[in-house]
Amino acid sequence: MAKTTVSKKQYLRKLNRRLAKEAGVPEGVEFVFYPLGAKARAATGVAASEGAGPAVRAVMDAVQARVAAKYAVDGAILGNGKAAPIEHAEPWPAASGGAAGAQVAGKD
Repeated sequence: MAKTTVSKKQYLRKLNRRLAKEAGVPEGVEFVFYPLGAKARAATGVAASEGAGPAVRAVMDAVQARVAAKYAVDGAILGNGKAAPIEHAEPWPAASGGAAGAQVAGKD
């Protein structure tokens, strides 16, 4: 099945709508653009907002995997195919076969 290509804003909106439907996710926890505070144009991925503990990040990982399986972000660089934990920045799921090696930022 072919992935549907969406913009960065649409992808973030889809993540947060699916996250809102999950049980056990505290109010106010959401996916945000990474680097934190970036606008869609400058964003290199998504990350968890503050207040997301390990259990919530596990739920966010599952939501990210489901959404990434269905949608690709327009103009994204193809990553290395390995999913990073949500506590790290998630690279955009690629819309086309771009260059490999999108960077995933670690915790400071």
